[in-house]
Amino acid sequence: MTPACLSCHQQKASVEQTAHRLTSRLPTRQSIAGSFKRGENVLRTSNPSLHFRMDSTATGFYQAAVMGRAPDTSGHSERIAFVTGSRKGQSYLYWDVGDRLYQLPVSHWTGVG
Repeated sequence: MTPACLSCHQQKASVEQTAHRLTSRLPTRQSIAGSFKRGENVLRTSNPSLHFRMDSTATGFYQAAVMGRAPDTSGHSERIAFVTGSRKGQSYLYWDVGDRLYQLPVSHWTGVG
């Protein structure tokens, strides 16, 4: 809540730092638990022709699916719109055509990093 909101809704101030309130937020370096460092930002799958990569650029945070084997690969990337989850893990959401919100395939589990 903004300070302007809290001026009329003081009873809501107590929930501002609870896990329930913080479970959905915009993507920032502080809100995303996963790593964007090269070498730490890739999730390999059991399919040797598919892996996922977390990317950070000046325009935002992205999750990319990379298909094929180097040097012959193709990919698809989606910009992370929201981070959900706070204690045990996080999932990432993106906007699709038609203003529909979808969950990206890779999540971060706190216990395994």
